[in-house]
Amino acid sequence: MMPVKQFTRIMKRSDRGQDDILSSAPNMNVSARPRKRGYAADEVRDLNLSPVIAVLVTIALLGFSAWGTRWLEIITADPRPFTLFFLIPVAFGAAYFGIRGGIVTALISLVIARLFLFPQTRNVFLLSTVSDYVEVGALSFGTLTVAVVIGRLRSVLVKLRQANTDLRDSEQRRQNFSREVLLAVTGGVLELCTEQEIKEKLPGESDITVVLREPIDASTLRHLIIGEMKDREITTVRIDDLCTAATEAATNAIKHGNGGRALVWFSPSEVSVLIEDNGPGISPSELARATLERGFSTRVSLGMGYYMMIESVDRMALSTSSGGTWILLTVSGSEKSTIEQNILDHYTTN
Repeated sequence: MMPVKQFTRIMKRSDRGQDDILSSAPNMNVSARPRKRGYAADEVRDLNLSPVIAVLVTIALLGFSAWGTRWLEIITADPRPFTLFFLIPVAFGAAYFGIRGGIVTALISLVIARLFLFPQTRNVFLLSTVSDYVEVGALSFGTLTVAVVIGRLRSVLVKLRQANTDLRDSEQRRQNFSREVLLAVTGGVLELCTEQEIKEKLPGESDITVVLREPIDASTLRHLIIGEMKDREITTVRIDDLCTAATEAATNAIKHGNGGRALVWFSPSEVSVLIEDNGPGISPSELARATLERGFSTRVSLGMGYYMMIESVDRMALSTSSGGTWILLTVSGSEKSTIEQNILDHYTTN
């Protein structure tokens, strides 16, 4: 295995400048960098409406506001500024097309208001009363303010969405990088996975299920595995390595993971054990030392457990998060596969 200090240095370099590491390791199976998308494309994706439909909705809202404002003035005979209804289409236009779209919508609303709500004078710039001037002024100020404010908020939200997408992409690349490095330094034994990926590796219904609450439950699991292997006359699997790894994982789930359960699958050629716990998981900053360093121990680490399991099993899949940790251990032939053979098997089957 690669020394732990060397691996830790690599991971620190990954935190400081992951792109430099990825570019210097072109042969690694790391997902390609995502192509940058323009903000306009993100806006369309975020809208869930095509631009054509958004334009039609804006026009419909303008017509509805004009009709509704005129109708309210007629039935109420009240000079109140019902033209503020035009804020609705302006807000919609700014939200879906940004500041420019909002300003365009505001200008259209002002033209409509002048033509349909104040038809008494033919001169475009003259109105009948002072109240009409006040109403048009309020409409102009209100619509333009709404267009600028909502358009600006829209721009900020789009940028935040883009930043969040970039952050997720960066984290995904980092996880892929960590997965490949851990797989390499453990000789193809340890594979970082998601819970879904581990579920896809399971053979089906388990042959043994043990609830892990007390230290005695780890011993119970060990005895059940030994007894079942004898009953099934499975002699091609390394029973000592299997029991060592399974007992260690179960003990750590009880001590550090707030309990959990163990599931076991038997076949003539291999035995798989899944240990699930309810603990807080392992911090990414401690994952390398927890899995590779002898005697490393923190409040949530597995001490020597990981190192011992990696040395004992043929394959080990690990998923850890704030919701708990899943460990799938697999032991097969009477002789443990070599590092070279594990790496060759992994890359020839993927």
